[in-house]
Amino acid sequence: MGFSARFPARNAIRVRQLLSWFMLGCLPSATLLAQLKITFPVDRIVFQRENTNQATIRIIGTYGEPIDLVEVRFLPFRSNQGKATNWLTLQKNPQNGRFSGSISVPGGWYRLEVRGQLQKAVVGSPVVVEHVGIGEVFLIVGHSLAGGTNDSPSRGASDDRVNSANFSTSVPGFRNYQASANPIFLPMTFSHLDQGNGMAPFNIIPWFWSQLGDLLAQRLNVPILFYGASFGGTSLEQTYKAAAGIPFSHGFINYNVGMPYVNIRNALQTYAPLTGLRAVLAMHGENDRIDDQGALKTSEAIAYYYQYIIRKSRQDANFPNLTWIVANCSWSNGPAEHIIKAQNLVITNANYQAPIGEELLTSTPTPGVVRGPNLDVMRNDYRVDGLHYNAAGQATAARLWADVLTPATLAAIEPKLSPASARDFTNLFTNLTAVLFPNPSIGGVTIKTSGGSVKQVSLYDLQGRLLHQQSAPELQVADLAAGMYLVEIETTDGRTVRKRLLKHQ
Repeated sequence: MGFSARFPARNAIRVRQLLSWFMLGCLPSATLLAQLKITFPVDRIVFQRENTNQATIRIIGTYGEPIDLVEVRFLPFRSNQGKATNWLTLQKNPQNGRFSGSISVPGGWYRLEVRGQLQKAVVGSPVVVEHVGIGEVFLIVGHSLAGGTNDSPSRGASDDRVNSANFSTSVPGFRNYQASANPIFLPMTFSHLDQGNGMAPFNIIPWFWSQLGDLLAQRLNVPILFYGASFGGTSLEQTYKAAAGIPFSHGFINYNVGMPYVNIRNALQTYAPLTGLRAVLAMHGENDRIDDQGALKTSEAIAYYYQYIIRKSRQDANFPNLTWIVANCSWSNGPAEHIIKAQNLVITNANYQAPIGEELLTSTPTPGVVRGPNLDVMRNDYRVDGLHYNAAGQATAARLWADVLTPATLAAIEPKLSPASARDFTNLFTNLTAVLFPNPSIGGVTIKTSGGSVKQVSLYDLQGRLLHQQSAPELQVADLAAGMYLVEIETTDGRTVRKRLLKHQ
């Protein structure tokens, strides 16, 4: 009986694959024989598109079976929600069990499929990321008028294309982040913006932004992703002081960890490099009516705070053209003309000077500030308490923002794009595995990794405070109090993994 008769075609291909690896001296063990795995992008992530309606995205993963070609394709959920591609070459001859490459894709809402080939024969079945978006990404900044209040319940988005990195009080790690502002606790997964979801790093409910997402997804016909750095009860002055490193005391704002500005910085340094960003949507001012002595703050002082925050955010984002879209909003049982004047000074890039202690506001204008909606058109009948929006107010605020975020407005803004470098992503999304043993431990802990050798080990408490840092793979914890700790391990090939360590007495 001949070879063809004894082995079906599929088995013959498999035999040729194994023989190929054997001839190369790299036949894998049974434990390594596995399908492809996509480590990035993750489900429901949205990449900021360029003004050409394209985005170049990085695709990273692993393989266990022998392959010499990795291909990808993008399939829109509906015919009008993107452009289907044929199978495209991502990487030829991947090495060491890992693959990566960059693909340019037009705006849309896609199912991503990845497959491997060996000698022009498909190996196994394609692996899938169910939702990948090319669209618009925004960061929300402000106090409770931007962050929302449960006095007026919000609803989730109805359009499937509206997403966030879900972070609310019910999500593990939120309390630790709240106490420490350490980005190690921020979620690296994405979700549909449902009613119970928040928007990392600090918006804990959808508020009216879910309705804005629906309007934008339908009008622009692309998916939408929101990040939220709003902190209820804060002012521009407190945000400025946190950004400038000027200590202040407050009943619920922890300056010692950088609140409230640290949320803006974390969004710009943790999330924006992954997805890109179109603009910051800012709603600030109502809480800056009076100073600590009860006198009205000057318009120039308020404008100074705003201008400083904008410039500091651009520095932290490493993107000098980061656009802020600033709303006119001053209403608290009535308008405040000096707040509107301050916002207009920032929006119109006026040349002005304002004394702040011994400092002077530079007369250099702040370009890249776009006029947002006038939210003061909503009087008390749109608000539950003279300030926060009721259901009608939420719907109206969403419409007013949507009327500003037109295709023409967005086309005039230079977006911050996601970098096309595998190293930029593998620090956060990786197949790296690490083992701590013994764990629990009463003294010494040895660290073993599946990839490169250990480059740096960082030990944190659950409040996110860095306790110790070293390069050796043996960690001594005998002097620590009993409890749970976080160990972050970075390897020489640029990958990072985080593990929990239980210390016993």
